[in-house]
Amino acid sequence: MNARPYGIVAHEAAHVVVGVALGLRLHSSVVRDWYANREARLAWTWFPRAGRVADSLVTAAGVAWSSATGDGLEVLDARALRRVVPKRGDFLALVTAAGAMLESRATAHARVVRALIEHDLTHEDVERLARGVSPTRLREDEA
Repeated sequence: MNARPYGIVAHEAAHVVVGVALGLRLHSSVVRDWYANREARLAWTWFPRAGRVADSLVTAAGVAWSSATGDGLEVLDARALRRVVPKRGDFLALVTAAGAMLESRATAHARVVRALIEHDLTHEDVERLARGVSPTRLREDEA
């Protein structure tokens, strides 16, 4: 298996951190088949019961993270967010709010990145991380 690229993992972790901070239940955060012309092809984070506003903030997290890091992965998230929130001021407000949420949860983001580097995540994984289980030991009991 190829190593998961840090940029894509960190981007997906941003979605996870903001969604969980909003109280949403994560179904999965997945990184697969990540290279196609140096772009992520199959990487996603899914909160199935997110309402419109929460889902917009989760999407905005990807825009905020990628804009801050310059990784170039914000294009699809920005396009999706603009379909739901076409007004520039509202778009920027969501991205700013998501960015502030990420900034105040930098440690949580780092833990989610470390875990997502190893394997895809579920809500149960996130709960174990929150309880203090090491990101590299989340799945030790499965071995």
